[in-house]
Amino acid sequence: MTKHTPTPWATQRGSIVGNGEEVAVLGQFDDSPSEWDLANAKLIVRAVNSHDELIAVIEELDNKTAGSFDKNRMTFEWCVRARDAIRKARGE
Repeated sequence: MTKHTPTPWATQRGSIVGNGEEVAVLGQFDDSPSEWDLANAKLIVRAVNSHDELIAVIEELDNKTAGSFDKNRMTFEWCVRARDAIRKARGE
């Protein structure tokens, strides 16, 4: 699998940039990016930049609750949801 551009990413003059290179261009053709394009770009950048940290925190919490499935049904359901979220975030 090809790796993505290293983080952090940022919005910059109508583009999303990462590692000093353009990752994506906002807007269509020669139009300036709209407010909607900029809002979407900011969401993409926040999601990309927080992705690894969120997975790490969820995995740590999942590891700390391992073995407690029988004690608390809610913990078990939370762990299942956490594992599903990790797989989804990783694109599995």
